[in-house]
Amino acid sequence: MSWQDIGMTVSSILFSYSLIPQIIKNYSLKSAQNISWQLCIVSMVALSITAVTCLSLTLYMTTILIFFQIGCWIIILFQKIHYHKKELECFSKSI
Repeated sequence: MSWQDIGMTVSSILFSYSLIPQIIKNYSLKSAQNISWQLCIVSMVALSITAVTCLSLTLYMTTILIFFQIGCWIIILFQKIHYHKKELECFSKSI
């Protein structure tokens, strides 16, 4: 394991650690209103590019953790879609 893989693995762990509380908060509030669509999509695209790059550099541990981060963003995106539909339903019922 190279020093680059260790450094990027540590940063990936920290970033993953920051995403998990957001998923839990969205779930407990049943809302992802404060998260923009652009943040979700751009993060997934950027992380996908980074994963391919790290894989080509044989930084396997980092690549695995980046795929975990992409999975977290997919969960957040699905929460955003799901809760947004519910918010629209509630709004249309109140009209």
